Amino acid sequence: MFDRIKRLFGSASAPAREIVQCETKALETPAGPKFAIFLAANLHQPAALDALVEALVERFKLHRMISPPETSMLLLTIIGPCDAPAVLSRWQARVSGDQIARLWMDQMEKADLAVTPKGAVASQYHSLLPTKGERANGV
Repeated sequence: MFDRIKRLFGSASAPAREIVQCETKALETPAGPKFAIFLAANLHQPAALDALVEALVERFKLHRMISPPETSMLLLTIIGPCDAPAVLSRWQARVSGDQIARLWMDQMEKADLAVTPKGAVASQYHSLLPTKGERANGV
């Protein structure tokens, strides 16, 4: 009987992916105040990773446009069934093919990715920025 009631009033299934935070905060540093974008998402289905990264790049671009001009840091956090190399490769491919995203990323002095697989206690942190050699060569 419970299953029948559940089907009748059933809740919507969880989305495959969702962006749960996007905000700019002022941080106090020894060099003075700096602005950072905090962008966080949950990945519920591994097959949705490409769509999630695409949505994150779009949200980053839009949010960076409305952030203070001196915004120079980004922290991207993803919780779910993925690993940092998979996210990094997709992020970098998407950014390299998008002039606006590339422009904003080139202005970042620090941009990190934190990936926490479901059930894990600690995150893995990786830089979203190309190495200095890659930046100099336009990669």
